[in-house]
Amino acid sequence: MNVEKVMNRQVPVCRPHDSVDSALRRMLDGGLESLPVVDRLGHLVGVVSAEAARTAVRRWSGASHTMPVDTVMARQAPSCRPSDALGDVETTLAHYGAPSIPVIDDGGRFLGLVFAVDAPFTAAALRASAKKSSGSLRAA
Repeated sequence: MNVEKVMNRQVPVCRPHDSVDSALRRMLDGGLESLPVVDRLGHLVGVVSAEAARTAVRRWSGASHTMPVDTVMARQAPSCRPSDALGDVETTLAHYGAPSIPVIDDGGRFLGLVFAVDAPFTAAALRASAKKSSGSLRAA
């Protein structure tokens, strides 16, 4: 099974010059631990974590209202393609301990996210469904 089958395309994003406060609000509103950061053309340029945003808010309190996301985002974040095998992505998620991994196209444009909590359950459910289907075919 590939990433395209389990990725979530309805994901909030932020821009490099959005304020850290606004990015943190989006994460809290969406129940997210991180947000993809995209440029004006939709290319993934980084990921900002709630932890990094909270640290900035605590450390620079009032300045976080104007502090741009690109000052606290991770520029070297793992990503995957829609055609990547779900098992490979699950390994990457586990290796980095990441809550999610951005999905990009061949041009680097952001397409969506695969969430760590969804990928194993989705894969297991589909495998169980396939076993049931193949089991009923054998019985027929």
